[in-house]
Amino acid sequence: MPQRPADRFFGALNQAYDAMLQAIEKGNQRGYRVSRTILRQARRGEREVVALAKKWVEEPTDVLGFYETLLDAQTRAQTRALELTREWLEEAGNTREEVQEALRRMIQANRDASEAAIEAARGAFEGTVDRVRGREAPAVEEAPPPARREARRAQPAKATQRRAPRRRAAARPRAAAGPAPAAEAPEEAAPAEAEAAE
Repeated sequence: MPQRPADRFFGALNQAYDAMLQAIEKGNQRGYRVSRTILRQARRGEREVVALAKKWVEEPTDVLGFYETLLDAQTRAQTRALELTREWLEEAGNTREEVQEALRRMIQANRDASEAAIEAARGAFEGTVDRVRGREAPAVEEAPPPARREARRAQPAKATQRRAPRRRAAARPRAAAGPAPAAEAPEEAAPAEAEAAE
């Protein structure tokens, strides 16, 4: 059964969030592993320092034995540092791969979401256009051909009719002259304007 665009959109959003949360979860697990390794190495180093101090307290005059124990402790500390660096580099490589995978999944999910949103918008637009056309089409189709022609001719005629511009008398103030009578002839208007000007 094909999914609706809305279902695909929200499913893609869920996939994007799942990929992001999974990357965060893996990062937390990786941090835990590194922290556990650091604590383990610190515990070993602390025990070796205590053993070195104990050796020196038990035999303070045995300089050669103390020096040998000191070199042994230093070698083990370097081994621990190398082991810690190796584990950190492995985790960094895993991090890069995990981040790449999470980004790939998020990009794919966002692509799917945008395609679903475009499909939903296109469907809504087409549905609206179909509804509008469906309402207008019967009115045009029901009219007989001559009536359609007359309707087309009448519409442009209304649009092209213009009103004559109004002309105002420039010399006649409105308050002094009052409203002009509608039936006044042009000859009678001239003496009234001359009197108003004086």
